[in-house]
Parts: sequence; structure tokens; C-alpha cells
Amino acid sequence: MMTRKFATLSLLLISLIALSACNQQPPKPQAVVINMLEANQAVYMADRLKVFSDAESKRINAEMKELGAKYMQEIEDKKASFGDSPSKEQEEELQRMTKRLQQQFNRSRMAENSQLNKDKSELRQSIMDVITPVVQQVATEHGATIVLKKNQVFWSEDVLDITSEVIARLPAEETSDPAAPAEDTEATEETDAAEGTGAAEATDATASE
Repeated sequence: MMTRKFATLSLLLISLIALSACNQQPPKPQAVVINMLEANQAVYMADRLKVFSDAESKRINAEMKELGAKYMQEIEDKKASFGDSPSKEQEEELQRMTKRLQQQFNRSRMAENSQLNKDKSELRQSIMDVITPVVQQVATEHGATIVLKKNQVFWSEDVLDITSEVIARLPAEETSDPAAPAEDTEATEETDAAEGTGAAEATDATASE
């Protein structure tokens, strides 16, 4: 009898331990997805990168043109110093100088392009630094522990898309069209000018009366 009671108690104790162990297991990871293409479009990432890249490329081309003209002038000055009938040694010196300046020019161009790529990467990262905290906040509010890119999800039984929520919470200054302020300013100036002209005409009419 005692043996049977002991066995029953043992089974009960084992069941309680097993149940306790199950309750202590970490929660199953929950995933949400985000469409990064839409998020990037919401903050005009491509447009900002293009505006920056175009401006920097224009600056670099202008500087390279100026540098090229400077090197060409140095070569012409050296050539002129040798006179109309340069010796073989002078011709070889001129060739070495031309090659050296060409290499310097190429190195300068490569350095500028490398810096441009670095600056573009930093700009891209600065934009992502704005998006990421918002993604983390929205995901946490939904009890998610994993955020996946929507176009990279292979299979999911039921997953929440948080793209629209993230976009809605992004700072207004980040989701405004970078080209809009200039256009708005121009339109405002035209409106102000028209209103000013109208006010001046009204004043003149009143005075004449």
C-alpha cells in the first residue's frame, strides 16, 4: 500500500517538475516583416543619394578639369623651356614628366571617387539610422522578436507587415520631398510678389480718388 502511494506521489512530483520546466521555456520567437523598398521610398533615399551624387560629381569634374589644365600648362612650360630643338635627354625628361603627372592625375581621380563612394555609404547609413529605431519600436509593440525583410521571407504561416506603421511614424522632415522646399519657396515668392503688386495698385487707386 505504501509502495503504491509512494509511486503515485513520485509520478505527481515528476509531472509537476515537467510542467514547471515547460512553463520556464523561453517564448517562441515572433516575427514581423517590413518592405524596405517602400520604407526607403518614404524617406526619398534614392532621390537624396542622387542629388548628393550629382552635386559631388559636378564638383569633382570641375576640380579634375582644373587640375588637368594645371598639369598641361606645366608640361607646355617645360616644353617651351627646351626650345624648338630639344635634345634626346630633354625629350625623355619631358616624357617622364608627362607620365608622372598623368599618374598623379589618375590617383587624384581615384581618391575623389573613393571618397564619394564612402560619403554615399555614410549618407545611406544615416538614413537607415532614422528608420531602424522606428522599426524596432513598432516590432516591440507587436511583441515581435524578429524583423524580416518582406521580399526575403521564404514561407510564413501568419506574419504581420509593419511597413505602413513604420512609415507613418517616421519624422516629417525625413518623409518630405527634398525637391519640394525649393518649389514651394519659389511659389511663395511669386504669390507674395503678386499680392504686393495688387496692394500697391489698390493704394494708388485710393490715392487718386
